[in-house]
Amino acid sequence: MWVIPFLFMTMTRLLQGGKYDNNERRMGFSRFLLLSMRALLILYGLVIIFMMIIPYKPRTESPREIDFMIFNRIGDCIKNIHEDGTKYILWHNFILAPLTFYLLVLVPKIKLWHLLIISGTFALTIESLQYLLNTGTACLDDIIMYIVGAVIGIMLKHLIDSVRSVLTSGKDDCMLSYSYTPIKRKTDTSAAVIIDE
Repeated sequence: MWVIPFLFMTMTRLLQGGKYDNNERRMGFSRFLLLSMRALLILYGLVIIFMMIIPYKPRTESPREIDFMIFNRIGDCIKNIHEDGTKYILWHNFILAPLTFYLLVLVPKIKLWHLLIISGTFALTIESLQYLLNTGTACLDDIIMYIVGAVIGIMLKHLIDSVRSVLTSGKDDCMLSYSYTPIKRKTDTSAAVIIDE
């Protein structure tokens, strides 16, 4: 439910310029971003819990499995040997994109390797829980696809910031952050009139 207003407001803010781009609107968008990202994070956590771990019943008839074969499951999905192969690849490739996107909004100066370590840890946790609860096969391919999804989230955040930077001639290069970039103003000392650049 929060995804649609978030996307609408982000696209509106991305394309705002001229007289519609002022400090008051930037501060308002930062407040909206803070609230919507919190709501989206809660929704994201619930999706992870209810889609990745809880809905599956423990497989009592088969032992726990770990698949260490790299690109085995991905190959099966591409060849349509695996049931719902395309859906499986898309789901696993995009599951960590919101996490890295949120971390970049929360901490804009976070280093790439920190994001990859956090994403790898998160992916390993999901696969470990699937193994421990016997709700699925712990698979190395899934971890690879999770990391690809994390990189997609990083690229999406940088793409949005780059487009905003181009549209504002470099004046607002980090639109999606909790702290807004104030518009610098020129002051005419003779008349004390503030003129927007």
